[in-house]
Amino acid sequence: MQEVDPAAYDIDDLVDLRDVTIDRSLPLRERFLDFVSQIKNPYLFKVGPIIVKLDKGGDIRFSDALARGLLNS
Repeated sequence: MQEVDPAAYDIDDLVDLRDVTIDRSLPLRERFLDFVSQIKNPYLFKVGPIIVKLDKGGDIRFSDALARGLLNS
């Protein structure tokens, strides 16, 4: 999923991050799984008319960074 070319996707086929909801009452693992099921591809999505592609960077794993974000949401 990470090695995707944004130009190969139709923006209308991507999930808009603004439509994803986080249920704070769920345990972290379920929040993570629910997020991934809603966003479909956590490396490529849109925010309004903008396509967002995430690249792995730094020393932290993507899943760890996402878990931190979900804990704070």
